[in-house]
Amino acid sequence: KVTDKHGCEYSKNTSVFVYEKPTVRIRGTEKVCYGDTAMLIAGGAVKYSWNTGATTDTLLVKPLENSVYTLTGYTNNGCPDTCSIMVSVLELPKITIEELKKSVRPKPKNWLQRVLKLIYGTTCLQGKNVILFLILWD
Repeated sequence: KVTDKHGCEYSKNTSVFVYEKPTVRIRGTEKVCYGDTAMLIAGGAVKYSWNTGATTDTLLVKPLENSVYTLTGYTNNGCPDTCSIMVSVLELPKITIEELKKSVRPKPKNWLQRVLKLIYGTTCLQGKNVILFLILWD
């Protein structure tokens, strides 16, 4: 209510709407092997914007180094919320001929199993198809 200098009172009613802020979240792959693709899935809002420029709820990325992906989500009323996720890149294993030689010298009965364990025992090669050339020596 407002009163002017002549004593006249004025009032006006107005409505104030308070919109709820979204709670944006990202789920998906947090660790990938070098060269692999990570899938990030947005949730908690109706519209999305990633720091990569994408506006979809699912983002496929192929980072070459540890990378942070930031998501801003919006409600239908335009209220925003932001969150981030770091995708860590695991190095591919580096297996040298010397390491292979050490694992099979002197040539035990289980030499092939030892070589395969050395190669497939690394995180980035589990479940992958690997072409393995073995040169047998005495």
